[in-house]
Amino acid sequence: KALPRTLITHWMGDARTSIPRDLTAICQVTHATLISSVGQIGMYQQTGAPRVHYVQIGLDEDEDVHGIPAWTPPFAVPDVVFCGGYYGKTFNEGSHERLAAIDALAQAGIDVGVVGTGWPKHVRTIGTCHVKQQHHVYTRAKVCLSINHFNHIECYYSDRQLIAMASGRPVVCRYVPGLEAEFDDEVHCLMWQRTPLLVDNVKRLLADPA
Repeated sequence: KALPRTLITHWMGDARTSIPRDLTAICQVTHATLISSVGQIGMYQQTGAPRVHYVQIGLDEDEDVHGIPAWTPPFAVPDVVFCGGYYGKTFNEGSHERLAAIDALAQAGIDVGVVGTGWPKHVRTIGTCHVKQQHHVYTRAKVCLSINHFNHIECYYSDRQLIAMASGRPVVCRYVPGLEAEFDDEVHCLMWQRTPLLVDNVKRLLADPA
């Protein structure tokens, strides 16, 4: 009301199973809603948002690409690393896939560890870091993992994948629908849907330093 000639948009960089009441109110009064997935456009349209468009999350050139400011992790980074939390029943599907992936790699004798909180005691948790410190963790690993909480929403992936890719280390990521429209498998990253392929991809990368 105060800015009648101004177009107002808002952006959501995360995914949830439903849209809360306060966010619904914002969607209804702004001119456009921008979200980081294609798969949830319809859900936002149903809230009464006049326009909904896909705008993926981005990177910070200094922090995510060049690692500025410098930071040294106070822990040793294993060959294969995953940065992210385990939330149990809160995000049941994604948490289960994250745990299954780490367990499968560990059972295959791979030097793997997680940087995050909430993980079961049997998981090798090596420490924690801020999202803008992930670059410094990834550059000390040989292989980086990317596994979302929601792996069925078209084109939804967190900035974890982009930060890991920007580190220059190979990224083995859980496939989500539409990912092939933005990245080429075996070129920009290695995609997997079933854990045996995850393990095979990681083993192949570790066996080939180049």
